[in-house]
Amino acid sequence: MLASPMAPWKGAPLRVVFTAEKPLDGELSLIAPNGNIAAASGVQHGGPPYFWFAEVASPAPGTWQAMLVRNNASADCKTVTREIVVQRKPGAGPRAGKGVWPAKNDWNRETENLYSAWIETLFEAPLEEAPSWKAMHEVLRDPSRNILFNHLGLREDQKGLVIQPDCADVPYFLRAYFAFKMGLPFGYAKCTRGDGGQAPRCTQWWNIMSEEPPPAPPPEQFAQRVGLFGMSGPPLIAPQPVLKLPRKPQGLVPGFGYYLRTTIANAVHSGNGRTAADDDDTDYYPVPLTEDALRPGTIYADPYGHVLVLVKRVPQTGDAAVYIFTLSERWDIDGDVPWNTARLINHSCDPNCEAWIEGRKIFIYSLRDIAEGEELTFDYGFDVDCYEDHPCRCGSGECIGFIVSREQWPELKKRLEKKEKK
Repeated sequence: MLASPMAPWKGAPLRVVFTAEKPLDGELSLIAPNGNIAAASGVQHGGPPYFWFAEVASPAPGTWQAMLVRNNASADCKTVTREIVVQRKPGAGPRAGKGVWPAKNDWNRETENLYSAWIETLFEAPLEEAPSWKAMHEVLRDPSRNILFNHLGLREDQKGLVIQPDCADVPYFLRAYFAFKMGLPFGYAKCTRGDGGQAPRCTQWWNIMSEEPPPAPPPEQFAQRVGLFGMSGPPLIAPQPVLKLPRKPQGLVPGFGYYLRTTIANAVHSGNGRTAADDDDTDYYPVPLTEDALRPGTIYADPYGHVLVLVKRVPQTGDAAVYIFTLSERWDIDGDVPWNTARLINHSCDPNCEAWIEGRKIFIYSLRDIAEGEELTFDYGFDVDCYEDHPCRCGSGECIGFIVSREQWPELKKRLEKKEKK
């Protein structure tokens, strides 16, 4: 659970987020000190993680309760309650100390779930809309979107910090902002850009407790002086461009802004996201294309340097066809082109074809003789972890009910049996 601000008081809205790993049918209520329900929400967001959000604009001082009531749960697991003390006056808030900001907490599954919930809420919009902001600070300064708005009690989001990352900076800026608010560690790898067909490599790692030093001025270079009639004179020092960094300001909030705009912005680049998949010294690591792994905050980085941040997982609908075919651990083929009639081949639990990967091409071969007019089908081979998203209606006598690789049918049967027993 997250209650914001970190030191709730009656002069600031009280925002509460509950997260869970699994979907739950329940309602979140904020109960005032007098016992009345001041706010309630039965809307379950996300998936995964799943979360509930409730807010009270002007909370009364005293001890509040954030209560998540689960429907259809046993008595001992039905209610989850957390107490929140709302003060009459604002707290002092954290102060600058050792490091860029004080890191008193740890990254774990709970904070990762809160990070995902924060990302999804920050960029929430209907599917038919395409919101856009000229700079990241525009959305961070919006209290209707930013759950962590003024979370530290320092009016930090009202001090005019300019937060304007480029493409490669975006995941680092978002992660650093959340870590700053939550008192979490943060660092980044210093990587090359890669050349000669070699992937970028990361040779250094810096963090908020051990900051990267400013770049050293380039070595002096000498130019030969040419005098009268071509005679050589004493050498001259050739002027060299020097990267002049602004002076680091004092104070926690100004120091954080400087760290974003100067330290991180000058350190990370698209090469950070183009490292080899098996490189253990990079900030990025590959994740499977499963429902559990593709959470808000997950990064998509392509070989050309484009970096995207996943902000919401939208369940696939029947009219949202996907024609992506996995070629290797690194490459996929997008078959959604008009001339590719193979994209229209359906899945079957009893297929008459199979797909073969040959080099960088995929061929469809028959498994048996196929009668004239018979539909071509093959096994899509979807992973069992997301079976509920892909019901199968192939109609074959062997249909197992879901589009799952035949090799994973034993595991699917175990999960279906376990689900029936509940």
